[in-house]
Amino acid sequence: PPQPLTNSRVDVSVLVAVLVMKFVDHLPLYRIQRIFRRSEIAIERGTLSSWVMQLGMLLCPLADLMRSEILAGERLFTDSTGLRYIASGPGCEKGVIWVYCGGPGGGKDPPYLVYDFSLDGTHEQTLKYLRSFRGLLHADAHGAYQTSAVRSDVQWQVCLAHARRKFTDLQSGDIACRKQVIEDFGLLFKAEREVWKLQTAGERLAYRQAHCKPIIDRLIATITERVEQGTLLPKSKFRAALMYMYKRKEHVRTFLSDGNAVIENNLAERTIKPLVIGRKNWMFLGSASAGLPTAAILSVVQTCVHLKIDPSAYLNDILPRIKTHPPDRLAELLPDRWQQSR
Repeated sequence: PPQPLTNSRVDVSVLVAVLVMKFVDHLPLYRIQRIFRRSEIAIERGTLSSWVMQLGMLLCPLADLMRSEILAGERLFTDSTGLRYIASGPGCEKGVIWVYCGGPGGGKDPPYLVYDFSLDGTHEQTLKYLRSFRGLLHADAHGAYQTSAVRSDVQWQVCLAHARRKFTDLQSGDIACRKQVIEDFGLLFKAEREVWKLQTAGERLAYRQAHCKPIIDRLIATITERVEQGTLLPKSKFRAALMYMYKRKEHVRTFLSDGNAVIENNLAERTIKPLVIGRKNWMFLGSASAGLPTAAILSVVQTCVHLKIDPSAYLNDILPRIKTHPPDRLAELLPDRWQQSR
């Protein structure tokens, strides 16, 4: 049968086991090597690393296709985190993994999760990525997202889970104001749980206008009044929490004008979590060139996890076929399409 790796005798099931252990179960390669040794299978760590790199490049077209689907969609959720890599000189450099979630479908969580690696976290990296996107942008207050929100074809919904966390984490400040703000956030998130029980964007929008608008109006009024009193300490955490929403009053209300908007960016934050757990185990990438294949593998396997697809079953089926599959029908191998076909 055809094999994913050219001139290699390794069975696809072994390759899949390595990918799942590293990118789903977060094991570094030296632990995977030990697991194989317990079964009297001796595989050099360099060989395991080579397999991962080659498979990552093999999966890049699927990640690219998911990226295109996300950028062509009406909604996009994004976040980022650091990821060190071994540089050409001594020590490690700090790169950045960006996550982008989106794709077709009108539910709360779209299907595709795509990771993108860059050597640094400059605004140009994500601005270049978002250049062709038109629609709803769900994100925190990173400067690049604020720059994108200036465009007339992008509607930015500030993550209200971020905003709420700034108040719930406070240990000081105006107690009465904090209590009122946290209570209003609680009411707003409770109302939003009801919103997503409704089927259409029109129904959600009508419910929000009736039940969510009075809450967010009161919340913004409370924050505005407290800020404009002019009595806040310039560097206090309480002032920082208030200013997060005060500076972005227009963008915290985007969900009131679009029934497909989500008030929080938790999907992107959940997408970051597997990488953060893995990073604690395998610590860093072996080189800057490992960023692209790592991002491609994460995109494919974490999309499978998100869609409740067994990554092992999926990879065992598509890896032997991906090289010979007609390029114009590559979309058939995307996790959601593969799931539907079965």
